[in-house]
Amino acid sequence: MKLRTRVLLLYLCIITLVLVCLGVIMPSSIHEKNLQTIHADTENQLQHIDFALSNFIQEVEQDISELLLHDIITDPDDTGFTNFLNASEDTFVYSIGPREAKIINDLNAFRLTHPSVNSVYMGRETGTFVRSHPRPRPTRYDPRDRPWYILGKENPDKIMMTEPYMSVTSPDINIGIVKALTYPNGTVYGVLGADITLTNLTRYISSFDIGRSGEIMLVNESGIILASRNESALFTNIRESLGEAQTEYLLSTSRGILTLPSAYLIFYTSPMLGWKLLITIPYHEIEKEIMASMMYMLLFVFLALILLSITTLIILDKTIIRPLSYLTDITKNITETGNLNQKIELHTKGEVQELAKSFERMIGKIKEEEEQKNKAFNELSSYRDHLEDLVRERTQQLEAANTDLITERNRAEEADQLKSAFLATMSHELRTPLNSIIGFTGIILQGLAGPLNKEQEKQLGMVQDSARHLLALINDVLDISKIEAGELNISREPVNIQKSIESVCTTLRKSAEDKGLSLHVDISPDTGFIIGDQRRIEQILINLINNAIKFTERGYVCVKSSLREKNVCISVSDTGIGISEEEMKKLFRPFQQIDTGTTRKHEGTGLGLSICKKLVELHGGTIMVTSEPGKGSEFTVILPAGEELS
Repeated sequence: MKLRTRVLLLYLCIITLVLVCLGVIMPSSIHEKNLQTIHADTENQLQHIDFALSNFIQEVEQDISELLLHDIITDPDDTGFTNFLNASEDTFVYSIGPREAKIINDLNAFRLTHPSVNSVYMGRETGTFVRSHPRPRPTRYDPRDRPWYILGKENPDKIMMTEPYMSVTSPDINIGIVKALTYPNGTVYGVLGADITLTNLTRYISSFDIGRSGEIMLVNESGIILASRNESALFTNIRESLGEAQTEYLLSTSRGILTLPSAYLIFYTSPMLGWKLLITIPYHEIEKEIMASMMYMLLFVFLALILLSITTLIILDKTIIRPLSYLTDITKNITETGNLNQKIELHTKGEVQELAKSFERMIGKIKEEEEQKNKAFNELSSYRDHLEDLVRERTQQLEAANTDLITERNRAEEADQLKSAFLATMSHELRTPLNSIIGFTGIILQGLAGPLNKEQEKQLGMVQDSARHLLALINDVLDISKIEAGELNISREPVNIQKSIESVCTTLRKSAEDKGLSLHVDISPDTGFIIGDQRRIEQILINLINNAIKFTERGYVCVKSSLREKNVCISVSDTGIGISEEEMKKLFRPFQQIDTGTTRKHEGTGLGLSICKKLVELHGGTIMVTSEPGKGSEFTVILPAGEELS
């Protein structure tokens, strides 16, 4: 299959895959986006409706306030006003005086200028009741018992709006906007009010165009439906249709959206009235918009991909496919004819141009390698004739080299034997006189050979210290030689670590006290024992504690031991000069000492820590150090607890 065909098929697959992915992903995305847009648009509509409704209620309240400016209405004298306290439908006859008639005219004028207002009325403390138009049925009626009167009387300082209540003489459900009539001292003598029926309120709310086939409703703070096209739902609680959980969310949230079985319910709370404005939008409305948006989007993407594919194919054909076909033809020509003298004439840019140059370089390299191969073949043909002579000569060289190696190995073994003999001789020849020197100087210093003056004691002490130092040096050199030669034997016996630490610390305590240092010992009861060489274990402890005392001018030296995960851990810490990171790298090398100003002050061979490390490793353990210059050091030895040596 040609490259052009494969690229075309690849683009078709990509277009199909993109369309399938969009078909899977887009519905959810578009649904969410459209729902958000519809929510925002609907909420904006609800805000406009709320603005108009709030203005309407404010207008009624303002007109109620203006009615209260009429002296004829606010006059406390209600003598001769109509009352229905003992009225009977069969015998009641209206008897309206001129003053009451004037009040009725004013109230009726208010009603006629407010189409949504059902009636305007005034009740007095005496039980009289004046209405903008006659009651449908003159039944017994006491205004003082009505919800509107009670609410106005309880809140005399402001205009109030009642909860929905049933009319006494009609099937209407009303909301009253009322204001108390008061004497200057604040005593209430009546209440003036205007009723808006829920039917009128529904008619007012329904007059707004919400753009979709949705339904608008009005619900108060208690969930009572104040306005709805479904008249049977008026004055009922919305809990009956929404359920407890969704109603609680609706009443406790200022704005939002609820998902109902067949519609979305978008709600908004009036900041002034506290009522909830609700719009329900059927699912099919939104699905229709989503489907239209998705089809437009898919069509746009499909056309865009087709256009992009055609453009890309044209560019690829010119810049990649044709040049590659040209290079393919040249390759076939070289394969068929073997002619490497091919000249590539390709006028393009970018990676294809680099490929053409690389192809030319490859042909040149092949020609060069072909020439080298021919030259090598000729040389091999020449060597083939005298190959046996070359092998014989090389064999003689290897035999001579092998003889030299054997000679050198014998010399090295002889030198090692001489070294061992020298060390053994030195050990014997030097130890004996040194022990004698140490013993005799001790006798003299004790005064057994006669009294000494202070200068003599000082000089003899220096002789004794130097002899001991030299003896320690000889012992260290012998130990390190044995360790390196693998000749140092470690005995296998139970070693009580607690006793060894206490024994060494008892021996070295005086050295610490002579320098004004305190030597602390902290041995955990579970330390136990190890299987090893007690003398070598104590040699390790002596070296570490001696070093701590030697390099600590003030403070303390602390020796601790404990059992951790089947290992005995022994640590020696001090408050001495400390060790830098650079010095710690060479700390355990033979004949290495800390390169500080104290090096000359404190004598040492530089073998102690190296021997300690070797002895610890021979016991199957490890040694570690942590230190900070000026703050002291801590050396930790970890040995297997109660395990046989390997």
